[in-house]
Amino acid sequence: RFSDRFDLYQRFAIAITTPPYDGGTYSNPTVVQPRLRGTTLSYDFILLKNFADPNTPIVIDSDAEIRWVGTAGVGSIASILFDNAFYLTSGTSLLRTDFDGITTPVADYSGIGVTGFHHNIDPGRDGMILDVDTVDQTESVNLEVDAAGNVLRTWNLAEIISAAMIAGGDDPSQFVYPAPTDWFHNNACAYRSFDNSLIVSSRENFVIALDYDSGNIKWILGDPTKHWYEFPSLRQFSLKLAPGTLPPIGEHALSMSGDQLLLFDNGAGSEFQQPPGETRDYSAPRKYQIDLGAFEATETWHYYADPSVYSPFCSSVYEDAPNNYLIDYTLGGPYVYTGIVGLDALGNVAFNYQYEELAFCGTAWNAIQIHWEDLKLQ
Repeated sequence: RFSDRFDLYQRFAIAITTPPYDGGTYSNPTVVQPRLRGTTLSYDFILLKNFADPNTPIVIDSDAEIRWVGTAGVGSIASILFDNAFYLTSGTSLLRTDFDGITTPVADYSGIGVTGFHHNIDPGRDGMILDVDTVDQTESVNLEVDAAGNVLRTWNLAEIISAAMIAGGDDPSQFVYPAPTDWFHNNACAYRSFDNSLIVSSRENFVIALDYDSGNIKWILGDPTKHWYEFPSLRQFSLKLAPGTLPPIGEHALSMSGDQLLLFDNGAGSEFQQPPGETRDYSAPRKYQIDLGAFEATETWHYYADPSVYSPFCSSVYEDAPNNYLIDYTLGGPYVYTGIVGLDALGNVAFNYQYEELAFCGTAWNAIQIHWEDLKLQ
């Protein structure tokens, strides 16, 4: 009978004493502004992409409390929450850490010429987009892989741009270089479903949009005082800038906000390509409307910190629900702190935390909202 079976179960209350967790700077941020009481945000949890300590990734909540620490024993610049697990990189391998703490090697890409990973793992149309170095190219090749690590497609920006330059009558050897020269410096990708585009950030040059399947160049958004604009073959793809619109310079963290492009505009000119273009004395998240009919980009939103912040390298901005932003400032010159700032839908600063900068961009070179409620217990 049910009552007989029910009598077999009892509840016990057991107190387990554990030492307090010491997460170093992650446990001891400088709280410039605690989360405002009554502020409504669309997210509560934040993935900090850290690599200074072997505990990638770290998840905090919007009150700056640590909620998860990576168990793979790896300090990896690249990580993502995907397919109900954390994916991160080590050497030439992609790893998966499940929520039971077990880390499993997913795939090793050395057999196809990959020598390592850099920067980000971004969501693509059909899987995850990895930023890889190869024996031939530095920071200019992307792989899309599925949850099992299978390669779905490859974009080699050196080949794509060289082909376009040759077709346009220019010499690509004046712009595209073999490894180990970091002529492109890819640091982020975004899938634009609106027109089936892959949008790629090249810190040295521009933001470039490709047809997702063919790889053909659709448009370029960037500073016209940089080296790329001197080539007619590339200049023909340049979007016009609407009045009052500033081009991104040294940008990071591309993503789509509806059909608009969101990015972190670092404001730092090129390091390798000459002329390096403009360098500003401040950084700002920006959003752009891309009008392909008019072949024009219009800046529709930006955020200027007060006082202003100059974060020339790394850093990010992502939008969760409309106008719910998360900004990561990884300051430089010299590196002083990492700032994590939330903006609510009314434009208010919902919280502002500062962490000690551990190595070059190592504390959190990028930070993004995540949703535990999307997880499925298996």
